[in-house]
Amino acid sequence: FKVTGATRPKPRWRARLTERPMRYDSALVSGSPPARAAMLVATTMLLLAVLAGAAIAGAQLLGRGQTHVVAADGSGDFATIAEAIAATADGDTVLVRPGTYAESFTVRTDITLRGDGPREDVVIAPMRSDVEVVVSGEEVVALGMPVGVDLELVDAVIERVELQAAVPMVGFLANGGRVVLRDVGVSTAETDGKANGLSLLVAGGSSVTATDVDFGQAVQVREAASLAIDESVLAGVLEAEGPGRIDVIGSHFAAGGGLQVSEHATGTVHGNVFESATVVVAGASEIELRGNSFTDAAATAITLTNEGSQAIIVGNDVRRSNAGIAIGPGTTATVTDNTICGNQTNLLASNAASTDIHDNVISETCPGD
Repeated sequence: FKVTGATRPKPRWRARLTERPMRYDSALVSGSPPARAAMLVATTMLLLAVLAGAAIAGAQLLGRGQTHVVAADGSGDFATIAEAIAATADGDTVLVRPGTYAESFTVRTDITLRGDGPREDVVIAPMRSDVEVVVSGEEVVALGMPVGVDLELVDAVIERVELQAAVPMVGFLANGGRVVLRDVGVSTAETDGKANGLSLLVAGGSSVTATDVDFGQAVQVREAASLAIDESVLAGVLEAEGPGRIDVIGSHFAAGGGLQVSEHATGTVHGNVFESATVVVAGASEIELRGNSFTDAAATAITLTNEGSQAIIVGNDVRRSNAGIAIGPGTTATVTDNTICGNQTNLLASNAASTDIHDNVISETCPGD
């Protein structure tokens, strides 16, 4: 009695799981092995459900950033974009209501900056800023022009806004981090009738994805950075220096623009329209041109030059230009399944180049002309 009285009885649920059963028949009755197994499974499932619910709730809680509303008329949380960004933390959203915002700013948190409406209704009009540097090689040198939006080592999304600068400048500077530009327009002022600014400068190992973006001026990719462009318009030259990478799909290179890759740059260029625009592959770079159309270039539509440069040129339509394709000495090119027609010189390949040229349609007149 003394020992029994000192022993604390087990809870009923625990006894059913741990005590030896009173009966060993296979019926699903209290204390039988099937009942014990069923209760163990039910308890395990309940525990897993509780833990899963806690994990989901925790993830939702951690991922729920704040939204900061910017309105020029004072009806939002902030009157300027810069003030709103200064108040953000990683994961927040800055929602900009229609209006014109004459300001430049720097983004140092991982945020989404979104226009509240069509992009032409939300205008960022940058003024001169204190950010006037760009990385060149391994040195930081003065750029000589201001920066509109400085994205400094951040993972940020910019969408549904127009950046319209009244002075030549770098519209967006991505210097480290990952940036997404979506449904954005960029234009800066010209000097003496020339577009002196840059719509976008990608440097410092940044990775930028641009979808449905109108680039009014040149775009540069430097310093092991990468740029992927999809369904966009480029009015200026897209220039990539290695070891950077560019990938351009389904976009429109307008007159006076084009693509220049150098210093061991790499990339793919698929399904684009080059309207009076050209491609130059130089400096031991490697590029794949596939399914593009080239028309009415005042110079050579596609130029492969400098020792070690390589190009795969497949399935393109190259017509009515000063010259179609020029392959320089010391380069390597595969040219197949292209239509090259109506150019003053359709195809010129150096004897000192390594070429694989076959199955192309080359003629003085173009089909359908």
